[in-house]
Amino acid sequence: ARRRTAGGWQEEEAVSAPSLAPAFNQEAELDVSGNLHVVFQGGADGRFAVFYRTWSAHSGWGPTERVSQPVGNDWDPTLAVDAEGAVWVAWSSYRDGRYRLILRHRDPAARWADEIEVPMNQDTAYAVHPSIAVAHSGALWVAYDEVRIPRHGGSGNTAYRPAASLSLEEKSPILGPAAVMTCVVRVVVLRGRTFSDSDSPNSPVLTRPTGSATLPKIC
Repeated sequence: ARRRTAGGWQEEEAVSAPSLAPAFNQEAELDVSGNLHVVFQGGADGRFAVFYRTWSAHSGWGPTERVSQPVGNDWDPTLAVDAEGAVWVAWSSYRDGRYRLILRHRDPAARWADEIEVPMNQDTAYAVHPSIAVAHSGALWVAYDEVRIPRHGGSGNTAYRPAASLSLEEKSPILGPAAVMTCVVRVVVLRGRTFSDSDSPNSPVLTRPTGSATLPKIC
């Protein structure tokens, strides 16, 4: 990270430790008190995990905190900070053969709550590219791509077969209409521990169909 003050740009400061390399997919947000909150994806235990750090003018960088649990391969974190300085973090976690969207809350006393998984419409769909924002009411708005890729397997071993044994569709998957990737932008609201898309807790989720992944942003 690098700060710009009245005197110009300051020297670079390392946010992630060398032991967490490669570290990337970073996002940062300021709270109302001027404290900087950062999340990033880093290496840990032979996979990727989500980490958090905060910076203040008074005490500088705080310790690195691991946000995700060591049960999946965790990608693409994002965060939102409310008026009290509490932080929400969202990320995609590869668990049991699919990418799931996970949320976690850190209160102003630096206490992390348990993970919350966002419910999905399709058992075989992937939840990726999260974006979140906190409303004045305290509700958390979540947008993400819900992606389906037919015949897309998990991260298992690669099996090789002679080309002569493959069908035309296997050789050129894009020719098969059933093989086309589909993507829906999904928006949900978390109030307490209840998900909905409007003031009615029984309302269905809001979706917007697209032809490909869209990297949605909500603010």
